[in-house]
Amino acid sequence: MAGDTFFGGSITLGTTGENFRILEGDRSGMAVEDIDVSHGSITDGFKEYIPSDLVEGGEYSFTVLHDPDVDETNFVGVLQTITITYPLPAGKTTPAKRQFQGYIKDYGEALPIDDKMTAEITVKVAGKVTVTPSA
Repeated sequence: MAGDTFFGGSITLGTTGENFRILEGDRSGMAVEDIDVSHGSITDGFKEYIPSDLVEGGEYSFTVLHDPDVDETNFVGVLQTITITYPLPAGKTTPAKRQFQGYIKDYGEALPIDDKMTAEITVKVAGKVTVTPSA
């Protein structure tokens, strides 16, 4: 559903089985490189480009609830299936998901005295993202 909130989203690591409740996140987005195909017979003075055949999957950045029992040395840098599960929309029985091969590039903790413990996670998308719509 367009315009819904992300309250209740999670990220699951397929190989190590870790599951994190997402507080917020963003994605750098997919991108392709520009290939300059300008040549000497251009008469209008403008460069010409074509898109690369290869797509960069980007990265996700998440703030998640930190569990002090989690040992990040078990999953940082491990290529595995990563699943992002979106909150279940009203009237649906299955939430939307994004699944891809990727790895955790960075895991940093925030340990305040008077607030929840959180972690900042950077996830590298290392392949095509499969989108499963909610149903």
